[in-house]
Amino acid sequence: TLPAGLEHIPEYAFRGCAALSDVILPEQLAVIGPEAFINCTSLEEITFPDTLRRIDNGAFRMCSSLASIRFPENLEIVGNAAFLGTKYADTGALVYAGAHILCGCEPDVVSVTVPEGVHTIADGTFWGCRHLKEIHLPSTLRHIGMTAFVECTSLREIVIPEGTETIGRNAFTECTRLRNVQIPTSVRYIGSNAFLGTAWNNAQGTEPVRVGSVLYRFFPDEDPDDVFEDMNEDDTLTSILSPAPEIPTGIRMLGAYAFDATDCETLTIPEGVEVIGECAFSECKQLREIHLPQSLTTIEKNAFSGCSSLRSVYIPDNVRYIGDVAFGYTGGLLEVSLPGKIGSIGGKAFRKGMTLHFRMPEEVLTMKLLRDWETSMEQRQHDESGCGLDEQSLLDFLATDDPVKRGKLYPWLRKPAYRRMGFLYMYHHFQDDPTFRAYVKRKTEHLAMEAIREDDAETLTALLVLEKPAPALTDRLIERTIDAGKPALQIILMNYKEHEGLYSDPFSVWKL
Repeated sequence: TLPAGLEHIPEYAFRGCAALSDVILPEQLAVIGPEAFINCTSLEEITFPDTLRRIDNGAFRMCSSLASIRFPENLEIVGNAAFLGTKYADTGALVYAGAHILCGCEPDVVSVTVPEGVHTIADGTFWGCRHLKEIHLPSTLRHIGMTAFVECTSLREIVIPEGTETIGRNAFTECTRLRNVQIPTSVRYIGSNAFLGTAWNNAQGTEPVRVGSVLYRFFPDEDPDDVFEDMNEDDTLTSILSPAPEIPTGIRMLGAYAFDATDCETLTIPEGVEVIGECAFSECKQLREIHLPQSLTTIEKNAFSGCSSLRSVYIPDNVRYIGDVAFGYTGGLLEVSLPGKIGSIGGKAFRKGMTLHFRMPEEVLTMKLLRDWETSMEQRQHDESGCGLDEQSLLDFLATDDPVKRGKLYPWLRKPAYRRMGFLYMYHHFQDDPTFRAYVKRKTEHLAMEAIREDDAETLTALLVLEKPAPALTDRLIERTIDAGKPALQIILMNYKEHEGLYSDPFSVWKL
């Protein structure tokens, strides 16, 4: 039985607990993290509370005995492979989680009708259903996941209903007989290679390809400005395979590979653009300067990877998500200014040696990365790896507006650099928070030793002011500075000891 009030079960929380057979989840639970219950092979049933909104990637993967699940009606997100390898998912029929379809049918199914009420077809749902000839989608559908229909080689027609908003990466890849594709104007995002290898895609020739309000493909022998003249308000620019012209207003998304490997040196993205798609500017090796709009909310994976001439980037205040390797392989990029309220930064989005400046309401918090911004595992086998637990804890700490919650999040900052940065922020703005003070009181020596090891005079001084360590601890810290060869920190500690009158022998300061 998990404690009342728990809102988030972190990744790997019960990983490999093979004897775990029963779990009672609290009523306030909202999120179950990636692989939280992976390989809990004795778990047979679970009931999710009505407050649950998100089940992350692989959360119950390989829970081989799990056969009974009760989902809440308002479940919003079910991650990739969340129930892979469970008895619940291995039924040979459509498997539902709230308004999601988690798994498809047996590979020899010929026809499927998805019922009204379903809004999401999850990643890989019908992958490899080679005999599937027809599928009827409901008017409630909003999202088609990545690889949802890969290798459905008998599928000849797909009618996507009005109201559908997104079609994921590789959604219909290698549906080789798919010739008739009807996409509504409501679609605002199409992932890269969504129709790769289909008869429809192969029949397009060299003309610009429009699907709904999306410019899906554009070839270099066309004049970009001619295409832009005909684009409507809120169009999505999905792919440009020529040197980049000036981006017109009225575009909401720069799609996958839109400016991949072009030679532009400076670029201003106009207001109104909300999403920079996967690899949109990858390998733009001449790109030295880019101006991002305040309307921007999402920078997808590899968006600027390989932009080796970039030196600094200012990320606007409304950005909440930065994907994996978004600024990877940018050897010259040294400074990145970020909003303090950013929600998620993907694995290896920023590399070792970069300096990150988090803009907070009260001040700018600066941190130099001593290693790459981490992924949540050494190498994830599925997409959406996200950042590691330590990195996500830092982002949660910075993003919250609730001082009480920030105090409770502080003890989760386990990496020394994050912990010291968080300590100074709490010291300057929330030093009376009881959770923060209790933690610092318990960990004073540990924090001080970290500060000495990193030659961090600011943190050490703040600790002395806040906790006023006793003579015995002060002496140990002085000895540590001597052993570590940190004379400036030694002087700070000796001055503190003299100021507090902690010397029993008035000449001992000179002996030290």
